[in-house]
Amino acid sequence: MSGDFGTGYILTPPSEAGLNELYLMRAALPPVEEARAARPAEHFWRFGFPALNQGNTGTCSAQMAKGLLLCEPVVQTTPEDSPTAFELYDMAITLDGVAANDGDVARAYGTTANGVMKALRQLGYIAEWRWARNIDDVKDWLANVGPVGLGTPWYSSMFSPDRDGFISISGGVDSSHAFMTRGYGNHPLRGPYFRCVNSWGPGWGQRGEFNISEADFQRLVFQERGEAIATSEVALVPKPIEGPVIATYQTFDAEEASRLNFDAIINDHYKRGYLFRWQPGTGQWPQYDYQETVPLPWARERGLLAPEVMLDPSWRVIIVVYDTEV
Repeated sequence: MSGDFGTGYILTPPSEAGLNELYLMRAALPPVEEARAARPAEHFWRFGFPALNQGNTGTCSAQMAKGLLLCEPVVQTTPEDSPTAFELYDMAITLDGVAANDGDVARAYGTTANGVMKALRQLGYIAEWRWARNIDDVKDWLANVGPVGLGTPWYSSMFSPDRDGFISISGGVDSSHAFMTRGYGNHPLRGPYFRCVNSWGPGWGQRGEFNISEADFQRLVFQERGEAIATSEVALVPKPIEGPVIATYQTFDAEEASRLNFDAIINDHYKRGYLFRWQPGTGQWPQYDYQETVPLPWARERGLLAPEVMLDPSWRVIIVVYDTEV
């Protein structure tokens, strides 16, 4: 952290890092040679809002996650709407599984990308998230799907972009920081680069954004234990419910669920629905897992709500019904 600029990114703990290999971007993309041949020379998604601003807090991971919701191709919210980045951060503290995140310590310390992605999924905005292993993965995701979240070491020189908006690597490592890339291109003087959105307000860099050369990107993300993460699918959900609410839960086994009107549930502003897999013999819902819990809009798009699929006795549906608090 330097002056008024907060950071706060925490690398995925070793206990969860192995899961990254199971959920790779490439599995949802064309083969690398095919994708590279079809990849455009440049591609940028539009970020149409003023830059987010974390101040001197440790909320950069949550700011990055909020940025993913604000960026094309699917703009789901506005900077002021709930969940705000700070609300996402409060959720991520309890979801990321980092032991150091305990009480007030977490507010200064930060959180992981896993934590904020779990928060987005719990709120119904995403169904899963995936990881990159190389620059080809990142470029192909940007060209075909959408923006990519990043967490990297942050060197002292990187606080001050140059006149072309580029940050460079020099000096010592100050901290770790999360941000988002919304595209890649070829600068006429600087060569291949990525365009990134930061969370230090519109007065920093180029209206809150900066450029980083492909070489420095490669070093930070793939040679110095950085991370690149993206939401594989964005579930289109109703606008957030206004004001204090109370929630009741209704669960349905596969046979009962096959008779539900899923379209009506999905379109009801006061309901959220999720598809679960039941673990036979445990008598309880399994812990949330990347593929085991999905919002109904995503399940519908994938054909998982078809009657023949719902005959599988391992499926369960839970409907959360919201009402205004009296």
